Formats: sequence, C-alpha cells, structure tokens
Amino acid sequence: METIIAATDFSRPALNALKYAAALTAELNAQLLLVHVVEVPLTPLQVPLTIADFDEITACATEQLDELKEQLSFYTNDLITIHTEVKYGYTETALKNLCGEVQPIAVVVGLSEHAATRLFLGHTALRIVQYIEYPVLIIPEKAVFSGIKNIVIASDLEHIRETTAIEFIRNWLGLFHLSPYVLHVCTNGDLKENTIDSNITLAKDLAEFKPKFHSLYNKNMEDGIFNFLEQKKSDLLLVVPGKYSFFKELFHTSHTKQLILHSHLPVLAVPSYRFRGLKGEKQVNGEHHSKPCNGCDGLCCSKDQRLENQIDEAHSPS
Repeated sequence: METIIAATDFSRPALNALKYAAALTAELNAQLLLVHVVEVPLTPLQVPLTIADFDEITACATEQLDELKEQLSFYTNDLITIHTEVKYGYTETALKNLCGEVQPIAVVVGLSEHAATRLFLGHTALRIVQYIEYPVLIIPEKAVFSGIKNIVIASDLEHIRETTAIEFIRNWLGLFHLSPYVLHVCTNGDLKENTIDSNITLAKDLAEFKPKFHSLYNKNMEDGIFNFLEQKKSDLLLVVPGKYSFFKELFHTSHTKQLILHSHLPVLAVPSYRFRGLKGEKQVNGEHHSKPCNGCDGLCCSKDQRLENQIDEAHSPS
C-alpha cells in the first residue's frame, strides 16, 4: 500500500495540510503517516536535554498526534489507516531518513498566509524540497481537496529529463490517469533549442499520458505560469526545479507567494538531482549553524512551537 507522509508543527496551516493529505490518501486508497519533528537545538547556549525532558516532549507530541489522528479519522469516515511518529533532529534530516524507510508518494507540508517563522513555512519548505529525494506537496492555508482532474507541469525544462524526475512524474500522472499540460514560459521572447529538445524528449517519456505542450512569452515567469493556471483551472501545479533560481523565484517573491495563496493551489515539487546538488546538504547544514538563535527561522528554537516550554530560556535571548 502506498504511503503519504504529512509533517506537522501543530499550527493551523499544518492542520489544513493534514486534512488535504487525509482526503488525498482516501482518494488513492493509501495510508497516512503523521510526523512531528522535534527540533533539537544545537547551539553553545543550549543546555542539554535530559532523558526526562525527552520523555516529556515525546509524550506531549504523541498526545497531540493522537488527537490529530482521531480528528482525521472522523474527517475521512475511518476510510484510511493512520500511523503517527515523533522524530528528533533537524526537520530536513529527519524527513529524509524517514522517506528512505517509507518511500512515500509525497511529503505534505503547509504554507501560511502569515510571515511567522513556523516549522514548515516559507524557506523551510524550500529547504525540505532541495534536501529530501521524494516529491513535496505544498498546501496553501485555505486549499481544499476536491479531487485532482487537471495538472500543469511547469519547469525551466533544462533538467526535467532526469530519470528520477520522470519516474515521479509518471507515477503521479498514473495515480490520476491524467493528460497534463506542460508549460514553459520564455522570459526573453526566444524559444531556445534545448527547450525544444526537452519537449520532444518529454513527449516520448510521457507518451502514454498524451501531454499537451505550451510555450508562451512573459517577461515575468511567475505571472506567465499563474495566468496559464487560471486559464486552465488547474488542480495541481507540478514543478521540476532544475535550477535553484527557478524554484526560489517561484516561492520566495512576495508577489508570487500571494498568488499561490490566493489561488489556493497545491504545488508538487518533484526532486531534481541538479537542484539538490547545487543547494543541498552542505547549504542546509550551514544554515543550521550560521544564524543566531533568535533568527533561526524555526530551525532550532521557533518561539511559535507548541513545545517551546521545554527549551531553556537562555536559548532565545530577547
């Protein structure tokens, strides 16, 4: 049976992502694994946690996961099997290791309308995408699952021909038996030869799904993508970020983030070897250690986390 991993920090956006994941799990007759990662601070100011501390944190997180499990079982009329796990460490590392064990269809995370530094929001989601080797499904705060009948694939296309990316794309299209739109936005008005070659190759790789290819010109790549999504009434945007800049622009500009949130459109980021190679494990580990504790964006001591009372006050100086 296929598995979907849904990561949660117990925030409201994460809860909505869990509901979406549960409905998707029921649709696919899969099983759901709820995961909470307790970020263990590793800074000079952190007082080491005792065994009693770990036991208390685990008990608290387990209780909350059990409550979520009960809510989601009721939400899906007990149609799905739900498991729960509490992990310790960095979110990216914990999810990467778990994915290696479970081999999920996707890892589901939430995206918030607010700029709060919570666990799975903003650039933490970006780091998850570039670090783990399985698709990451990003759910806007107000997205509601109503089935997936229309998928748009958007990419810079330069590295979309990677074998791993193609396998994940084929798997997802096969789950819903869909013919996708494949979109390339030209920002300089010139359709490059390598883009044409990529389209031809992709047409062969996805021949059984009869993809429909579109190339359009727009000086702003994000606007071009979202105008197309609006026209086609897409239920899911699938991206293959062959270049870090492509994915960063898609999710880090405030204008685009608002478009994603406003459209309530889920985004599935398919892993790319080139993308991970450029901004992978080395950068993730560097970011964990390079920032002061009061600006860590949730990597080690997010003040918004439910378990903050377990962390020494000296770790988050005012």
